[in-house]
Amino acid sequence: LWESQFGTGLKLTTAHYEIYTTLLEPLMLSQVPGFVESAYRGYQNQLPKPIETSAPFTVYLFANRQQWEAFTTEFTGPQAPLYLKIKAGAYYLNGACVAYNIGLERTFSGLGHEGWHQFNSRLFKYRLPSWLDEGIAMQFEIARYDKGFFTFTPDRNGYRLAPLKQTFLKNNVMPLKALITLNPGEVVTEGDEAVAAFYSQAYALVRFLREDDYGKHLAKYQKLLFDGLNGQ
Repeated sequence: LWESQFGTGLKLTTAHYEIYTTLLEPLMLSQVPGFVESAYRGYQNQLPKPIETSAPFTVYLFANRQQWEAFTTEFTGPQAPLYLKIKAGAYYLNGACVAYNIGLERTFSGLGHEGWHQFNSRLFKYRLPSWLDEGIAMQFEIARYDKGFFTFTPDRNGYRLAPLKQTFLKNNVMPLKALITLNPGEVVTEGDEAVAAFYSQAYALVRFLREDDYGKHLAKYQKLLFDGLNGQ
């Protein structure tokens, strides 16, 4: 059991994660361990060879928004007003992923996305540029369940494909040079369409590097990340 001021729950332990959760819905609860471990393997697959991780990663998963807000207010301190603006989703901060139940697919989407930030923030010596960090995280937003584990299917990510289509239809495409030098915070003030253009194009660029011409660029993509990991 996990007895906390935010609600009674459970502590789930997997090979690479410790999950503190007040979410006791049987179907989701049974799938969470398989999801985080499947995501961990996916994160490792971004590299040319897997790396060892010693300490487990921490995840907090709450049953509802009220519990999440109470935890977030305490956990984020002076930054709480910023994080409480998150309308529906998850965040990564201080080594932990923090989420609450917004339905199975969307909850797992948030955990998959923020889990990548957690993975590389701990292990990489170089901070990844925003387009690459966010672009990879979006590869873990949609998955197919099969016998206790998950296969990630970025080609079915409607959260990014629909905005990408609108970006092209409205001729809001960012030049590549602008895309790879931008920080997402720089486009927030420009409105939702600019934010959607940045994220959807970063998603598309990472897919291109991984998938184009049957993986023609994959080895260089993996070396790019391996260099970031090792600080080269």
